[in-house]
Parts: sequence; structure tokens; C-alpha cells
Amino acid sequence: STRKRSRSRSKSRSPPRRKARHAPRYNVSVPKVSLKFNNSNVLELKKRYHSMYLPSDFFNAEHTWNQAFPLEAPFKITLPSSFCVMNKEHVVPVVANKFKFDPPDADYSYVAKVMLIASPGLEELFDKTCHFVEKDSDDVDGREGLVHPSRALKFLVGTKGRSETMAIGGPWSKSLDGADPVNDPSVLIKTAIRTCGAMTGIDLSGCTQWTRFIEFYYRRQPTATKPARTEVVVLFLPDVWSAMPSKQEYDVACAKYAANLALKLEGKPVLAPEPELDESAMEEDGDEGDGEVVPKGDPTHWKELDPKTMKVNDLKHELEARGQSSKGLKSQLQARLQKILQTEEDEEKKKDEEGENNDEEKEKEDEAKEEEAEKDAPELDERQKEKIRHAYKTPSSACLFVHPNTQVKSGKFDCKVESLSVLLDYRSDDNKEGTFEISLFAELFNEMMMRDSAFNIYKEIMNGKAPEKEKEKDKKKDDEKDKEKDDEKEKEKEPEKKKMVTKNKDLLLSCSYFDLSHCGYFEAKDLEDIFLSLELALSRAEVKKVSLKFASGHRDNVNYRTLVDVEEGAEDSQEQMSDGAAVSSSKELSAGFRQFLPSGGKDNGQQAAGGQDSAIAPQTNKLVKFRGSVLDLEQLMDKLDKAERMRNLTDNQLVKVQKELAGVKNARDKLQNQRDALDKQFKDSQQKVIDQELELMTVRGEVKKNLAAMKDVYLRIKPFVEIKTEKEDKAVQDERKPEKKEEVKDEKVGKEEETEMDTTEGETKEDVENEEAKA
Repeated sequence: STRKRSRSRSKSRSPPRRKARHAPRYNVSVPKVSLKFNNSNVLELKKRYHSMYLPSDFFNAEHTWNQAFPLEAPFKITLPSSFCVMNKEHVVPVVANKFKFDPPDADYSYVAKVMLIASPGLEELFDKTCHFVEKDSDDVDGREGLVHPSRALKFLVGTKGRSETMAIGGPWSKSLDGADPVNDPSVLIKTAIRTCGAMTGIDLSGCTQWTRFIEFYYRRQPTATKPARTEVVVLFLPDVWSAMPSKQEYDVACAKYAANLALKLEGKPVLAPEPELDESAMEEDGDEGDGEVVPKGDPTHWKELDPKTMKVNDLKHELEARGQSSKGLKSQLQARLQKILQTEEDEEKKKDEEGENNDEEKEKEDEAKEEEAEKDAPELDERQKEKIRHAYKTPSSACLFVHPNTQVKSGKFDCKVESLSVLLDYRSDDNKEGTFEISLFAELFNEMMMRDSAFNIYKEIMNGKAPEKEKEKDKKKDDEKDKEKDDEKEKEKEPEKKKMVTKNKDLLLSCSYFDLSHCGYFEAKDLEDIFLSLELALSRAEVKKVSLKFASGHRDNVNYRTLVDVEEGAEDSQEQMSDGAAVSSSKELSAGFRQFLPSGGKDNGQQAAGGQDSAIAPQTNKLVKFRGSVLDLEQLMDKLDKAERMRNLTDNQLVKVQKELAGVKNARDKLQNQRDALDKQFKDSQQKVIDQELELMTVRGEVKKNLAAMKDVYLRIKPFVEIKTEKEDKAVQDERKPEKKEEVKDEKVGKEEETEMDTTEGETKEDVENEEAKA
């Protein structure tokens, strides 16, 4: 006999199971080299970066970012910055480029280049790279969609061809930038502003902080024309967010691009704005001329000339033929010749206006020219129009527009925005000096971010309050006593789960730089390697002590979420840490064990903390005299940062308000359309009611007329009808009298028959009952 299996009640009553959430795999990136790297030569770079190509003339590099960003004052990203690279073939710039890239006195002994960072705002950077515990739910994992900080940070670089990348910049000019690039720091900054503006159209004169990040030294071999020489390439990292346009400036630029797009789609030419000629340059040209220029040759008629399509030699020839100076750049020559041709055209028009015949001929010629221009203008198909629209597309948020110069690098120069992780993915096949400079910059910038993140973790652990560890005996007793209580309270604790909120976002970002899978903890051995890579000169015992301060479990895992997350509504973790013990400052912690050295911790020109005296020692380099008063640079920089943050917040609020205003306007337009539609319906219904009332009035009039006519007919026929009806009624009554008598007789006979039937039925019933009684 087969037995039927039935489901157990417990299974049928169990609630639906949640989706299984697998813990992420432990994946931590640990630096294998010391992050203190002040300078480098060929041998050190070969040992440290195996895949990096080293140019043949390179011999040394000074990593000056170590002085600019010490441990106690790291590099910070506070404001957003972004770029929009425009197509150099289709898009014409809306702002004139006033910078010169390659002047006659360009000297390559000093070259200034810039690396422009494109990063989101600090809050947006947290959202893209950090795992917030409050974003987790039963159905959503907060780790999905997160990227490493090296992918969120991007840079604007120049390109030549498909694979060659380079930093944006160019050679120093004594006449344009200054005479002493060694002792005057503003000279190479001017060079960087000039060359970057000439190559990309970005004006960096609004940047307030210029950091010399790295200096490259090349020893060029002697040639037939030049002796052996040393060339220095300085790579700057400016605060590009200071040069970002405001919301109003950005809207004006977008409106200009939209106007140019409309002209392009109509097939009309779009002219680039010409830069204003400097008076100083014109004076120099005049001084060099030493008198009037003697005309050479015969000038060509103004109708046959178009300065925008002429070559430099033709421009110079026409200017010399008209007795004008032929010195300057091509844009200056074009502007000069255009003005002269305009004056010639005006003079000729004035002469022609004297005669009517000449006017008619000119009108015909102008009409013929317009017709020819319309015929010559190419017609754009939909595919070309769509391509032009895509090229003129502008972002919704403010950014810096980049227009690569078509005259740089033989017209092959272009720009693109690449992330830090892409710049770190270099190969030994990239055998160009520009690619080598960008690759080394990417490695040093990545190491700087790793150093700052590691020191931030070290500082938080040192200032954190260690969890209290109970004795083993107390643990055993408590375990035995609380076994039964724990079982009973498990059910009560389950629904009362505490909601956690991420508070220390800076520490979470630092941990995310090493924790690639966002698993939430470090192994103690990996944390030791991270701390040993810092320039703190810590002993193994001290590193192990710090690493095990928050360790738990048999594997000594350090859960950094305990330092990052707090209960919702609880006090901040930093306030709780400050209650238990004295909090060490960043400057005190940055000295490490170097403060115990006999030299007092003086390393590489930097004065470390030699006990407490160095921390108390005044820093006079923060005070600067300006116009008879002494200014505190540190306080001014703090105020400037606060002002920039407030400006960014106001810009963001303005964008939000504008979006809300646009939504309100759309809602208003919809309501207006609805009101108009209702008004129209109301007017139509009113007109219908009026038409129906008129029809009703006409019908009533016709009814009255018909009724009057019927009454007239009735009154006329009434006397004849009444006589006939009286006679007919009498005849009908006489006929009905015998019929009524017969009906009365029939009724009497029917009643008698019914009574007889009732009596016979009664007698039969009595007889049946008597017989039954006898039986």
C-alpha cells in the first residue's frame, strides 16, 4: 500500500523567506611600497613601476607635492568641477581666444603644464563611492552601483592621435610671462595660464591656488644647431573649481551656442569672435617699424579679397601694398585687412550713391550674389543636422567648455576627460614623453590619496575609544547565567532592531579607498601593512598595538563600521571619543616616532614635533604684510573656502529653484489651457442654449397658430355634429333594451343551477360519512 506524504503544518504556516544576501568577498588593496617618495631617478622608477616607459633624456624628478600637502594638511576636494569638450570640426567658440601659444621667443628650457581635475562635489563623491548603511533594505543592497574613488576622479588631458596622451601646457616666453622663472614663481604660472588658454580656450586666471605637483628634468643631447642643455617641465595642479562659471555666465554661454546652432542648421556661416588687439602690442609693432611703411606692389580690389580664407603670405602682401604693417599673428592680420577693406567698401559706396544708375546696378549685383550664395550653400540632410545638434549639446549643470586649438600639433591636437584609473592603466609601449609625465603624475596622485586615507584611518583609531574586554572568568559566569535569559529575550529583541546611520563620511571614504568590495572590515595584518607604508617611522610593536585596538574574533578582524556608523538619534561618534580621552591633533600624530629621534624629527626640510615645543612654536610664515597691514593667510584661506562652499550651495539652490519654477510654469500653462478650453465649452453651450430658445419660441408660435385654426374649425363643425349624435344615441339605447332583459334571465338561471349542485355535493358527503361510521 502506498502512503501519501502530507505537508507539515509548520511549513505551510511559515512566512515567505527573504532573498538570500551573500556577504561580499574580502578584497582589500594594500600598498606594497612606502608612500614617502620625495624624488626619483631612473633606477628608482624602474624598481617601483615596472610597466612605465622612461624617456632616454630623463634623469630626475622632484615630487614637490609632499611639501604642498603634508600629512596634517592633505589634499581636499570640496567643490565640483567638470568639462565639456566641444567638437573642433563643428562647434565654433563663443569667446575669443586671446592667448598666444608659440610666440617667437618661446624657450623650451622651462615648460609649464597643468593637470585639471574634474570631480563631483564632496557629497556626490560620498554617494558614488561609499556604502551608507541607511541605504540597505530587505530588497536593496547599498553596495550596488558603487565605484572606486579612482574612477570618480577624472582629469582633462590632451591627445594626439589615438594612443598618445599629454598634459596641457607649453614653453616659457620671456616677453609674455616674465624674465626669471627660477626665483619668481608667478612666471611659470603665467606660462601655464597662457599655454592652457591657447590650447583649450580655458582661462585659468581665476584660479587662486597653484600647486607645483612634480618637476621633470631632462638632459638634451647636443645637436648640430644646439648644445647640450637641461630642460625643466613643471606640472601644476590648480584649483580649477575657482575658475568655474556662475549660473548666469553659463546660461549666457549656452544661449550663444544655441544661436550658433540655429545658424548652422540654416546653412549660414558661423564666424568665430576675434580677440581684441592689445594696445601694447600695437605700440611695439609701431616702434619696430620706425616710420611709415612704404607701399609695395598694387593692391587687389576689395571685392576679390576674403581675409578669412587667405593665407598669411597673401595677407602680408595685401597689407604691404596698402602701406600697412604686416607684423603679427594671422588673426591680427585678418582683422587689420578686414578694417581696411571695409573702409574701401564704404568709400566706394559713397561715390556710387551719387548716381541712380550705379545704385540699380549694385542692387542687381547684390541680388545676384545672394542668389549665388544660396545656390552655393550646401543643403544639410537629417543625418548631418542630427550630428551638428549632438556636437552643440550642452550639459544641464555648469561646466568649463573646452575648444581644442586646430593649429597645435599640426592640427592633430584634441582633448578628453579620463579617470584616474584609466591613466594608471599604462603600458611600456607608450613611448612618448607626454605619456610618461601623465603616467608618473597618476601614480603619485594615487599614492597621495592612499597616504591621506591611511593616515585618516590611523588618526581615527588612535583617537577612538577601545571597546571594553571582559575577563574570561566573568565571561563564563555570565554565559551560564544568561543562557536561559538570552533564549527568552531573543524574540523580544528581534523586532526592536536599532537603526544605524552613517556619520563619519570622511573615514568611510578613506576605508573605501582600500576596501574594494565594501565588506566593512580589515584584517589586522592588512591594516599593519597600511600603517607601515606611512612616513611615521613606527615600530612593529606599535603598529600591531594600533591594529589590534578594535580587533575582534579569532581572525582579528577590525570592523571599521563601528567607527563610521552610529545609532539614529545618538550623539556623534567623535563627541563620544572626546569624552573618554584626550584627542591628539593631526600635527601631533603626523610626527609619529620621528619625534623621538635625536635630530628632533627634522626630515627633508620639514620641522616635525620635537615634543610639545614644536607644536607650540609660532609659525610666522602664515603672516604677510600687504598695504601696510599684516594678514593671516590661513584664516583668509579658511574664509575663502567657506565663501566658496556657500556660493556652491547657493548655486545648487538656484538650480533647484529654477527647476521648481519651470515645473510651476508648466503647471500654470496646463491650467491656463484647461481654463481656455472650459471657457470655449461654456461659450459654445451658451450659444447652443440661445439657439434652442429661439427654436422653442418659433415652435410655440406655430403651435399657437395651429391651435387657433383648430378651434375655428371646431366651432364651425360643432352644430352639425351635435344633432347627429343625439339621434344616434337614442337609436342605440332602443336597441340595447331587449338585450339587457335576456342577460338578467340568464343570470337567474345560472344562480339556481349552482345552488342545486351545492346541495347534491353535501348529501353525497353525509352518506359516505355514515357508511364509514357503520363499518
